[in-house]
Amino acid sequence: MSDQLKDIDNLFRQRTNLVREISQSNAEHMRILQLSSGIDVLLMNDNNSPEAIQNKSDIEAKIASSTARLDKFEAELAKIDSQIEIALKEEA
Repeated sequence: MSDQLKDIDNLFRQRTNLVREISQSNAEHMRILQLSSGIDVLLMNDNNSPEAIQNKSDIEAKIASSTARLDKFEAELAKIDSQIEIALKEEA
């Protein structure tokens, strides 16, 4: 196998691992969003609940962190896809 093909194979392996990370992070993000929705329901019933207000604040921070993580992964995926495209054009 030529070095170029090894590089392409390595890029596809990196991409596969990253897609797995994105999938796991998306599942976690959905779980956080579900918790947020539950807290919203609690706040509709009692919008002065200090516990619910604190939980909402905590969840919003988790949502922001999760979103940033997903954005980072998506940028990494785009970079790998670009590298794969360039490598495949050079191979052809």
